[in-house]
Amino acid sequence: MVSQGTVSDEVTQAFAKVSSRELRWVIAKVESSDIVLVASGARDSPLSELAAALGDEPAYVVYDFEGTREDGSGVMKTVFIAYAPDSCKSMQAKFAIQNFKASVKSKINCHKEMQINDKADLTEAEFRDAFNL
Repeated sequence: MVSQGTVSDEVTQAFAKVSSRELRWVIAKVESSDIVLVASGARDSPLSELAAALGDEPAYVVYDFEGTREDGSGVMKTVFIAYAPDSCKSMQAKFAIQNFKASVKSKINCHKEMQINDKADLTEAEFRDAFNL
């Protein structure tokens, strides 16, 4: 059964800032049945900073990917990521991230959803593959 988590206004506002290109990324996590803001990255924040900000617990990430197609045209896509690291020993935390995913995803307009289980997978190459670039 899928539960409905309560997404805080702070998280909703941060997601909107990613969509409006004010922030590069946002990290949110589950606390009980609440979804709370953990961290956010400025527009010029590199992907490595996002990876460093992720802990060892499951989290939701909204990331604004910018890339270039082979023809030179630009691509800007918002990605929703369910991050559930293999290193996390708490099955309850892993279940919670999946259980509340629909509630969180409903707060953001995204172009792609991804599941990432290792910080090492947060690379430009992964995003380029996701968008067939």
